[in-house]
Amino acid sequence: MVSFVRLCTVALGLVLPISLGAPAAPAAQADGQQAVLVDAEIGGKSIRGRVVDLDPERRVRISLHVKNDSVQSLDVSRIRISGSVLGMTFYSYDVDFAFTVSPGESASRTMEIDIRDLVDQAVGLMYARVELLTDDRNALGEVETVVDVHGSPWSILGIFAIALLVLTTLLWVNVLLTLAGNRLPSNRFRRALRFVPAGFGTGLVAVVSLAMLRIAAPVGVVEVPLAIGCCLVVFVAGFLTPSPPE
Repeated sequence: MVSFVRLCTVALGLVLPISLGAPAAPAAQADGQQAVLVDAEIGGKSIRGRVVDLDPERRVRISLHVKNDSVQSLDVSRIRISGSVLGMTFYSYDVDFAFTVSPGESASRTMEIDIRDLVDQAVGLMYARVELLTDDRNALGEVETVVDVHGSPWSILGIFAIALLVLTTLLWVNVLLTLAGNRLPSNRFRRALRFVPAGFGTGLVAVVSLAMLRIAAPVGVVEVPLAIGCCLVVFVAGFLTPSPPE
């Protein structure tokens, strides 16, 4: 039981650097200004600053608008549309769509994507990106948004949420049984550290649950404070637990 719980702790620990990682920055000029400006429209409206509904039963029609402010031609080979939670990608569509934008010029293109399999991949609110890629799959530019996927609760994301809940529950059961059996370290700092994995797991469960229930999007301003906040609260709670008898 203890070995399995330790394995759960390691698994949650592997999620930490992923969930706190930042996406790659788009191409930029030497003076720091963005060299490639990208916007995308779905349903005739820009996807920036709003929640975009994705219904797997309907094909998605995307209009891309690209402005090339760099000094080189922009050779786009494919478009990638992806969605993630906790820094982990749960769906990704790569579509071959080649076009070139000359320096100082703008271009608009329209494409349709069949997303019927999305119903089995995700559900709820997700952080999403539309990226322009070269033939070597290097990013030329991107636009970010939040999507609301009308998928199944038994999708890959739903199963991941259940697994995360089970792992976190096992961590809590282990640490609380250890506390009840007076087997925690007598040193308060070391005792508090024993609670941190369960607190971190609680934060991750909260992020995924809020996203699936469409309460809060899993973006950095939500993910990081929740994960770190739960860790700190649980750390303090563990620090204040009574010392085991001598």
